[in-house]
Amino acid sequence: MSTAHRRSRKTPATAAGELTANDEGRWGLDLWSGNASFSEWFYQRLQWPAQIERRRLDDLRPALPDGAFESLLLAIRDHLERRTPLDLRLRARLPDGRIESWHVQGLAEYNAGGHPVHLSGSMRT
Repeated sequence: MSTAHRRSRKTPATAAGELTANDEGRWGLDLWSGNASFSEWFYQRLQWPAQIERRRLDDLRPALPDGAFESLLLAIRDHLERRTPLDLRLRARLPDGRIESWHVQGLAEYNAGGHPVHLSGSMRT
């Protein structure tokens, strides 16, 4: 079922306001629903069509070669289960074939029961 209009993408807020493609990308993950959000940085850098809303962490998989996506998932798991810092470098393949190194950082939010409910962070070159 399609809708007549596109919902606006919600991105994690920053104190400095919206970021540009030259700054850092902001991302978020609702751990209960599995919905992800990505700032415009990702749409511009990965040349994602603006009319297609990316709502899954798996949407990053094609841009992360050679086990990089699996490394991201393992780092997220360690952060959520063992509360280790989410801070790693990944290789990313841009649509023009260039390979970049992305610095990924994130922080989980926990509910009163100590369960992680949201994860958000940044990616930058």
